[in-house]
Amino acid sequence: MPIAGATGTSLAITNFDPTKAGAYSVAVTNQYGYATAVSVVRLTDSPVVMVDGVDVGGGTVTPVHLPQVTMSSTFGSDADLYYTLDGTVPDFTAIPYTGPFTLTSSATIRAIALPENS
Repeated sequence: MPIAGATGTSLAITNFDPTKAGAYSVAVTNQYGYATAVSVVRLTDSPVVMVDGVDVGGGTVTPVHLPQVTMSSTFGSDADLYYTLDGTVPDFTAIPYTGPFTLTSSATIRAIALPENS
């Protein structure tokens, strides 16, 4: 549905509910045409989890081969990333992310990004 006043190149969302983070689609129109795109809405400094190079944005992926998982954070390359593969909430005692890895079975990945030395 159209958002009143949303005519700029970016949109700041206030009072965001973290449970509504994920992949959203957007339709953009003007006098020259129409376009659609999919974007990911996430909290600032939240981890970015990519499966085979695609930002899943809190969504579900069903790959047909062994997927490679990479993670990053807007905290920068020195951020500490931790994750779980069973859907439990991660903290600093979870698996530390040290680089790309391949999943060999089904998993529910949850991740957290912490500033360096937190």
